[in-house]
Amino acid sequence: MPMTFSQYDDPTGVYTHKASTGGYIFKSEAEARERCAAWNEWAAAMDTLDSLPNVLTRTDYENVCQKLNAPLMTDADCGNYGVQFGDFGPWEYTAEYCVKMALAKRRLREIEAAKIAPEPISRPYPPKKTGQLWEECPHCGSEPVYMPLNLCGACWPK
Repeated sequence: MPMTFSQYDDPTGVYTHKASTGGYIFKSEAEARERCAAWNEWAAAMDTLDSLPNVLTRTDYENVCQKLNAPLMTDADCGNYGVQFGDFGPWEYTAEYCVKMALAKRRLREIEAAKIAPEPISRPYPPKKTGQLWEECPHCGSEPVYMPLNLCGACWPK
C-alpha cells in the first residue's frame, strides 16, 4: 500500500505531517516527502519478491538475481549474521540492498535445509556405567549393580 502524508495538527507543535501508513509523524513536509518516497520505493521492491518461493536453490537464486538486477552473494556470504538476523527496513537501507538481503535469506533457507543431518544410530549403545550400588540386580540377584540401569555386570546390555 503506498504511503502518503497529510497535514497534522500536533498539540506540541513539533510535528507537522502524518503518514497514512504506520502512524509515522514528521517534522516537515520535506521530511514527509522524503520518507514516503523511500517507503514507496521499498514497498514496490519488496512486492516483486511476493511471487518467489521462500526457499531458493543456487540456480534459482542466480536466475532471480539476474532478473531483478540484484548483486549475487556467495553461499558463505548468505550465511552471515546480517542475512540471518538482519531487519532491513525502508529508511535505514536502500531498496536494492533490502532486495539483495531478502534474496540471500531465501537462499540461506535452502542451504540450512540441505545440511547433512547425522545418520540415526541403528541400535542404541548401552549407557556408560556411572556409579556402583551394593544392591541386588533385579534380574539375577547379583551384587553390585551399576547406575543408571541398576543392573549387574552380567546383565548389563552389550
